[in-house]
Amino acid sequence: MTERTLAWPAVMTGSAILVALVAFVLPLEPARPVLVVPFLLICPGMALVRRFRLAEGWLEFLLAIGVSVAVDTLLATAMAYAGVWSPRLLLAVLVWLSLIAGIEELIRRLAT
Repeated sequence: MTERTLAWPAVMTGSAILVALVAFVLPLEPARPVLVVPFLLICPGMALVRRFRLAEGWLEFLLAIGVSVAVDTLLATAMAYAGVWSPRLLLAVLVWLSLIAGIEELIRRLAT
């Protein structure tokens, strides 16, 4: 168990918690884009890309960005077509996706 194996799950979990606090609890308007934009660009995709267990860290990071943009777009489109479009709901779903994936991977890594 190295630092690298626990780094991304910890980042996903911590980022999801920070984004949820800034977006839904604390009225920190200047800090919101600084935390939310990187979260939206990396964490949802990293939650899915980590399942592939790629050997190259840089490849995992680049794929996470592309997959994040795709997941964000697909989820927003599905919500718009379903007639339930809400930016706050979209962010909440993406936070839960990243939070659950990060916690699951942390538990799995620490249990072995």
